Amino acid sequence: MGVKEVIAKAVNELHAKLLQKLGISRVVHPERDMAIRLATSLLVGGFMEEINLAPGYSIYEVKAPISMVGKSLKELDIRRRYDLTVLVIKRGDKILVNPSGDEIIRDGDILLVLGKYEKLIKLG
Repeated sequence: MGVKEVIAKAVNELHAKLLQKLGISRVVHPERDMAIRLATSLLVGGFMEEINLAPGYSIYEVKAPISMVGKSLKELDIRRRYDLTVLVIKRGDKILVNPSGDEIIRDGDILLVLGKYEKLIKLG
């Protein structure tokens, strides 16, 4: 029929494997993905969004924890202590890309951090 891409919803991993064997080009798991997202939001206070980059690595959007407010990135030492990299600070309408270590975290800041999920949980 000339269809280039077929997307199907899997109800479990066995179903996903069957769909892939049938030649489905993309299998989605909305219930599983939403459950993971909910669990993350419960474990990591302020969790907002996740962008998967590669197995084990994502960019996470999180509200800055209150424990960080008033401290500089250098003082927080997030890279060494949590093995996470702060890529961006969103502050209202302002975007601070690749913020310096001297940048002070403010109440309401949203951080985009790169790293592993296990490390992000420790941040929250």
